[in-house]
Amino acid sequence: MKFLLTFIVLYQFTFGVKAQKPDSVGSQSSPSSSVKINQILISSYIRIITDAKGKTRVDENIVANIPLNKWFATELGIRKGERPERFDSYYHYKIDLQTKAFWKRVKLVARMSHNVNQYPTPTYRKSNYLLFAESRWPVTRSLLLTASGGHAISFQENDTQADLPTTRGAKVNYFIFRLGLKYVIKNKLAIEGAYGTFHVFNPYLPQNAFVQLNSELELTPRFSVFAYYRYQYNNSFSVLNNNYTGFGARMRLP
Repeated sequence: MKFLLTFIVLYQFTFGVKAQKPDSVGSQSSPSSSVKINQILISSYIRIITDAKGKTRVDENIVANIPLNKWFATELGIRKGERPERFDSYYHYKIDLQTKAFWKRVKLVARMSHNVNQYPTPTYRKSNYLLFAESRWPVTRSLLLTASGGHAISFQENDTQADLPTTRGAKVNYFIFRLGLKYVIKNKLAIEGAYGTFHVFNPYLPQNAFVQLNSELELTPRFSVFAYYRYQYNNSFSVLNNNYTGFGARMRLP
C-alpha cells in the first residue's frame, strides 16, 4: 500500500506538470536529432537480473523527464521488484533536478534515490545522494561521445523498511562515472557502448562497475523502443556480480 501511494503521487505530479520548452535534454534521448526537446519524456521498461549464483529477479520501471522552465527539468522514477520467493521483494524511487545543457554540451544533475529491500533478509532502506555533470560531444555526424562524473554518498539502515530517505546508518562516499560512445544510423537506430558506475536510478561502488550495450529504434518522432544488456563485475572484470537485460519503450508528450 505504501508503494502504491508513492506511485500515485509521482504519477499525478508527472502528468500534472506542463512542459515549458527548456534548453535541457532528458537523461535518455531518442536517436533522432530532429525531435524537439521541450516535451515530457516517459520511459517504461522491464529488467531481468541474474546474479552470480544463478538467482533471477525481475522489476518494472517508469521514468518521466519533465521540463520545469527554460533553466531546469526534473526526472522522477519508480521501480517495483519481484523475486520467485516473494512478489513484493523491493522497490526504489528517485528524483532528479537537472539544469539546462550549457553550450548544448554540459548539464548538472542532483539526484536522490531511495531503495527499500523487503526480501531477503536483512531488510533495509538505502538512500543515495548524487551530484554529477553530464556532457555530450559529437565526434562525427553519426558518432557521439558521452561522459559523466561526480560524487555519491550512500546511507544504509538495516532491519527497517521505512519509505522516507535517510541520512543515518552506514555511510559511504565514492566517485561515480560513466563513459559512452553512441552511433546513430539514419537518425532512426542508435547503438551505444558504455562503461561506468551509475545509470538511471542507483550508483554502484567503483569495484562493482559495469559495461553495457544499448540499442534504440525510433518508430515515430514521438515513440521509440529500446533494449540493453549490462554485465556488472565484482572487484575483477572476470568475476560476475549481476547480468541485466532490459527492454521497454519511450514516448514524448504532448
